[in-house]
Amino acid sequence: MNQDAAPESPIDPSATSDSGAAFKWLAWPEQWIRHRGALIRKRRLIGGAVRAGLEPVFVFCHPRVSSKSLKLAIDGTPGLRAVHLHVITERHARWRYGQPVVAGDGVACWGAAPARAAREYIARTQQTRFVTAIRDPIAVNISLFLYWGRKHFVRRQWKELLALPTQELASIFMKRCPHQSAVRWFEQEFLPALSLGGMPIEAIGFDPARGFATFGTPRASALILRSDLPDPTKQAELARFLGKPVAPVERTNESASLFSRELHARLTAVVAQIPGYADRLLETRYVRTFWSEPQRDGLRAHWARVAESAQAH
Repeated sequence: MNQDAAPESPIDPSATSDSGAAFKWLAWPEQWIRHRGALIRKRRLIGGAVRAGLEPVFVFCHPRVSSKSLKLAIDGTPGLRAVHLHVITERHARWRYGQPVVAGDGVACWGAAPARAAREYIARTQQTRFVTAIRDPIAVNISLFLYWGRKHFVRRQWKELLALPTQELASIFMKRCPHQSAVRWFEQEFLPALSLGGMPIEAIGFDPARGFATFGTPRASALILRSDLPDPTKQAELARFLGKPVAPVERTNESASLFSRELHARLTAVVAQIPGYADRLLETRYVRTFWSEPQRDGLRAHWARVAESAQAH
């Protein structure tokens, strides 16, 4: 089964965060003003770091992969400044009213301002360092659906999600979640940012047994960390990659402040019970690259246990 076996994402390509038709004419200038303000702030962050003698290190990850802990560790290290972003290429950068929230290749579209500021810095720098995190795509999709649900995917039904019958909630998730984003982001966004677009994902030489890898090009180097690694291992590999002692990597629970634990638990139980969903994602090239067969079996067993527990209740 190839990567295209991941569930499709039948999201309305014209979906936006705006719901008031009467004031749509105001959306364009408002979005432009917000974009310009964000661009100025990101340029100041990067430029200020350089002027202060700090190296900008790009924590460049798909959303909802537990990357905030890496950002905080790098920011807590003398001589470094973390720049956190989710896209760099123009294809997946989004700011305009009416622009799709998911690109034609299935990858979710995020902030254009950080992307532009990053491209500007990379263009004038001889060597850029990237750190990225890899996470179980089933968990990513659940978290991403909830993170963007109120704004994009289920605007009108957000308040009633928790009370919906299981089958209806499962149907909404399957229709509205960008299922392919997490499994396509690395090849469609990360590798092109390192001028490696078109290179097969397997060519990076990731060793699932270790759960991390480094690789580089004449203009960039990258550290890949699987999010399920112990925090001390992440800290040690960050230190090795960056060439200096790094502040401790400590887990953050950002999700708890974004949506309720009860809603997250309910959706997790519902998704685990969708026939074939976990199996299809766990057979994608992305997962087969970053997890060994025994590790994938462990992920299958985990999601099967979640489903069994939900059915028992």
